[in-house]
Amino acid sequence: MKKLHSNPLYTGDMDKECVPLCNALNAVKGIITTDSCCGHDKNPFIIFFKATSFKGLFFVTRVLIEDTGNMDGNGHVSYLLEI
Repeated sequence: MKKLHSNPLYTGDMDKECVPLCNALNAVKGIITTDSCCGHDKNPFIIFFKATSFKGLFFVTRVLIEDTGNMDGNGHVSYLLEI
């Protein structure tokens, strides 16, 4: 299992809660995170990324589509993916 480390390009202003997910997304070839915010208990957790390849975008969307572990009692997931 590959151990992920904080990207040295992350600024000191980055919310520490976002680092693990940004690390995971940045580990996907063709995905680069650009902005993030943990929401600070007022807004939703949000991460923006750009896809530099269709394979990377396909992988991320496929993982989210197949993720049923975050469904609520009504069959809705707890995240939103906008493309």
